[in-house]
Amino acid sequence: MTNYLAKYLLRFLKFYSMKNVLIISVLCIISSVIYGENKELRILEYEKVIEDLKVNGEKSVYFKNLDCFSLLYLDFGCYDFLKKLKPEYFKTYHVDTSELIVNFKRDIVLTRKEEYSKVSDLLNDYKKLEELCKEILGVDSKLPYNISSPIYIKDEKYAVLDIYGYFWSNSYKLLLIDGVLKVELIHMITE
Repeated sequence: MTNYLAKYLLRFLKFYSMKNVLIISVLCIISSVIYGENKELRILEYEKVIEDLKVNGEKSVYFKNLDCFSLLYLDFGCYDFLKKLKPEYFKTYHVDTSELIVNFKRDIVLTRKEEYSKVSDLLNDYKKLEELCKEILGVDSKLPYNISSPIYIKDEKYAVLDIYGYFWSNSYKLLLIDGVLKVELIHMITE
């Protein structure tokens, strides 16, 4: 067995130069780190984040990596506050407030009964979250995707979930009310 493996390895190295082998190895490692399983998702509560931002402003631990879109999709009431706090964010991303309004009609991707009563419990159960993502995307396990972290939640009923792959990104609003999970598509980006 060892002899066969050594012969196979020598044939492989003759066909590919050592430089190519190293490049392929580095690319495989980088892609596995970037698109590998993300089991350590951070879940942040809307109220806690907003309160900390109001008290500490730019010195808040949340300020640097703040996802204003997710917060606005959870509650449009923070729009004026966030616009004052991070005006460059709103200029850079050209925030369209019309789609942030509560009554804006979004596509419902999925509706199903759920065993959890709190959205944070669902998000903390990685296997259930992985099944949910596959069901939302309608894909098998071979399509590489990842879940953005942190995930913002509000009132243990609402969450904004961002799922992305190599050349695409989808954002969803999860609503878990009375044991029924409803998933709305917020937006899709394809490069």
